[in-house]
Amino acid sequence: MDKDPDKDRESIWSVAREVKTLYFLAFIVLVVLGIGLLTWREVTQSDGAGPLEILLAIWEDSAKIVTTSVGLSVVGAEIVRYVMVLARHLEERLERVRERRRAEGREEGREEANARWEAWNARREAADAQGLPFDEPPPSDNGRA
Repeated sequence: MDKDPDKDRESIWSVAREVKTLYFLAFIVLVVLGIGLLTWREVTQSDGAGPLEILLAIWEDSAKIVTTSVGLSVVGAEIVRYVMVLARHLEERLERVRERRRAEGREEGREEANARWEAWNARREAADAQGLPFDEPPPSDNGRA
């Protein structure tokens, strides 16, 4: 492998460039949802706490939200990247199978065409040997006699 895999990575979380946008989008969505749910929980279950206490409780638990969001985003981005690699591999493999089938079909087509020409030539030679006129047209190239 001539390419250094670390040169194709970005950020301290070592996210592949091809999924960087997905990673940051997932991270932002997870953080916003997490902080939103955390805020909702603190506000609805504050038991008369003031705004400062609610804000501090949110601040205290937000590190867990951010850390979890980072981990889930990295794992999710890597899963998507590996699925993309697998899909690309399967697509290439499928194309090789299709090409092989096309080649086999062309070979079978040539064999069928040769058989049609040989049969036509045998009938022509038989008619010629019997001194009979032979006005049958030669086989066409589209597979029909």
